[in-house]
Amino acid sequence: MNTLFQTLVFFLRLHLKKRVAREVKRRSILAYLRVLQATRLTMIAIIVGFIFIQVLTFSFFGVLVTGFLIWNHDFNAKMEILFWIFLGMFTLPALLVLIGLSESLWYRLSGAKNLVDSQCADK
Repeated sequence: MNTLFQTLVFFLRLHLKKRVAREVKRRSILAYLRVLQATRLTMIAIIVGFIFIQVLTFSFFGVLVTGFLIWNHDFNAKMEILFWIFLGMFTLPALLVLIGLSESLWYRLSGAKNLVDSQCADK
């Protein structure tokens, strides 16, 4: 009788493990699908935002160039002023992108440095 009970308990545990494994697999697939949907919506928002920023930038450049061409001043002086303005408008965002995409900066700000340091200190 004892072996029959042990066999029954063994098969019950095996069945529960399979159910738990199926449930974990189902939940992980649902989590993956939610992350995939969030990533897709984020990419759409980034693209729309990028297009909006591009339209604003082109509009600003158009207004700036038109204003300088209408301005009654020496042509060479106007072109030199436009050159320095455009150089600044190119250099500043380029520097911001370089700083923002810096691996060491993200490593420190994300907390990965603290995590790695704490893992190394534990050993």
